[in-house]
Amino acid sequence: MPVELERSPRLRREMKKYRNDDFEFVTRDIGFEDVAEEQWPADQTGVYVEDVKSGSWAELGTLYPGDLVIEVDGRAVKNVDEIRRLMEEIAKEKKQFIVMKVVRGIHTRFLEFEPKWPQS
Repeated sequence: MPVELERSPRLRREMKKYRNDDFEFVTRDIGFEDVAEEQWPADQTGVYVEDVKSGSWAELGTLYPGDLVIEVDGRAVKNVDEIRRLMEEIAKEKKQFIVMKVVRGIHTRFLEFEPKWPQS
């Protein structure tokens, strides 16, 4: 009897990533392993923070590796393509401050960033 096997879930290292050079952090799409390990709902969306550079705007705003970013400036973030688009808009507009809504463990936090943009 022929059987078609399901594709195994993508590993963390296979997930799409986004590096933001203005705030100096790296995010990636969330995967099956993250949902299972963190006990998130199966339909959880957002981007997983993989790395935050020491001394960066992201670190000063208390963004940590392991955080799950679910909103930027009140707009939902479902994947790395969306956070890339939102962060590019923020950089273009040189916003005075931005707010990220993150899930950290069992807590939801709002982090405020006040970057100093280079003078043009």
